[in-house]
Amino acid sequence: FISLGKDGLFYSHQPTNDDELAIQKRLTLSADHVSNSNGAGDAMTAALVHAHIHNFDIEKSGYLALAAANCAISTKETINPNLSIATLHKFLKDSTC
Repeated sequence: FISLGKDGLFYSHQPTNDDELAIQKRLTLSADHVSNSNGAGDAMTAALVHAHIHNFDIEKSGYLALAAANCAISTKETINPNLSIATLHKFLKDSTC
C-alpha cells in the first residue's frame, strides 16, 4: 500500500496461488470536507492493520484505509472523536466506492 494523498491509495498484490494474476490498482474515495490533514496517515495505517488482523481482502482493506483517512481529515481535531470501525463501515456502505 502506498498513500497517494488526495489522489487515493495504490496497492500491489502478488498472489501465492500460481493460478491467480498479480494485481496493481489505485483506489479513490472522495473526501466531502477537508479540515485538517493531521492524522490521516496514522488513521490509514491503523485501518490497514485492523483489516489485516480480520483477514479482509486487499481491496476492502484499501477502502477501509481510505475511509479512515477521510474521517481523520474531516475534523479540525488531530484525532476525530467519531473515528470507529462502525463509522468506517457506515461510511463505506453510504459511499460510491
